[in-house]
Amino acid sequence: MPKTKTKYRIINNKLFGLSSIINGAFPDDINFVKHQRFLDFLHSCSGLENKIINHIGADMKFLTLHEMLEWKFSNVDLLKTPKAKELYILGALAKLVMNWQFKNNSTSLSDYLDSIGSVNVKNRERVFTRIYKAARSYQIYGNDYDYLLEQYSAAKSAESNANITVDTANIAFVMGSIDYKSVKDNLKEIKNAEQSETV
Repeated sequence: MPKTKTKYRIINNKLFGLSSIINGAFPDDINFVKHQRFLDFLHSCSGLENKIINHIGADMKFLTLHEMLEWKFSNVDLLKTPKAKELYILGALAKLVMNWQFKNNSTSLSDYLDSIGSVNVKNRERVFTRIYKAARSYQIYGNDYDYLLEQYSAAKSAESNANITVDTANIAFVMGSIDYKSVKDNLKEIKNAEQSETV
């Protein structure tokens, strides 16, 4: 299979690929403005259509994945269809696996995401297979992983014929990744606060 050219963009003298956005390159971007600039770049690569994104709930502090998914799926219009939910959960799974890989000095999933440039309805199965194989090779386990796999299966089995656009798929994937990181950051913040209180 020929190697796909990695899709990058330079923002503020830094090189960004799809994995950059997922890995928190814009931690202060609660209004999704910087993410939007990146999505505009993806637009130039793969024909994204909508340019207006409201990352609803980005400023909320969720402490569990269950709480986050329940709230997002009830309140974010973009995530109402089974395919959008599937892509959102796929994004969260990708971030979980990348975290494990980074701890083991690997960037294989991150590199793969950069090579495909965007995640959409057509390549979602291949992306899931990559994530799943990476999880198995690193023996990833735990409640979060099990819960996300369960939710992913539920979203796939509920799939309807309603299609979603490339931009909706991309945004749902990126949103899931960012929200997963946000839950982990919130838990870390609480743990650090508790530790400083006991010192």
